[in-house]
Amino acid sequence: MRRTSSGLWVPGAGPPPDDAPYAGAPAGDNPGEAGDDAENGDSLDARLAKAEAEAQEHRQSWLRVLADFENVRRRSAIELGDARDRGRSEVLLPLLGILDDVDRALAAGGVDSAGRAGGSGAVAGDEATDPIRTGLRLIRARLGDLLRTQGVEEIAAAGEPFDPHVHEAVMQIAAPGVPPGHVAQVLSPGYRLGERVLRPAGVAVAQDSSPNPA
Repeated sequence: MRRTSSGLWVPGAGPPPDDAPYAGAPAGDNPGEAGDDAENGDSLDARLAKAEAEAQEHRQSWLRVLADFENVRRRSAIELGDARDRGRSEVLLPLLGILDDVDRALAAGGVDSAGRAGGSGAVAGDEATDPIRTGLRLIRARLGDLLRTQGVEEIAAAGEPFDPHVHEAVMQIAAPGVPPGHVAQVLSPGYRLGERVLRPAGVAVAQDSSPNPA
């Protein structure tokens, strides 16, 4: 190349200027670039490994929080159910006392809760037509229906083996035909609400009547 009088370089004879690029050298053929690529690759792998470790740590933390939440939710549900049952028990227990009073009133007139005559000096025809007894039987029936709709059940007692969880032994009596340790007589009915005992049954337990060996 040669330089004109105006200072421009034009094709022609002569060496190229010092700042002209060498055509034989490929672009980017720099010995330092390969080392930079390797370092960048190592740095990328390190960042990826660190990100995976952090993600695993966050996942474990999330699982622990989820397990704690499930435990709290389960305990809350149990406590809420217990509180609800306790509240219902406080309302239903007085109704059991009223039911006992009605049963005693019917028994005093010689009529049981089903309207059957049975007391001393009771006359079946008179009891059946007595408006007071009729009203008591209706009240008793409505109370029983109300308790049943609330899930209250009478505890089986007569003839059953004595169970201290649901029976309260008031006395022991000789009861021929009833195995010892079984309920011979129900003195006051017991009731349960689901698995919760509202009131144990007051019972008389049959005692062992076998003669003692001489």
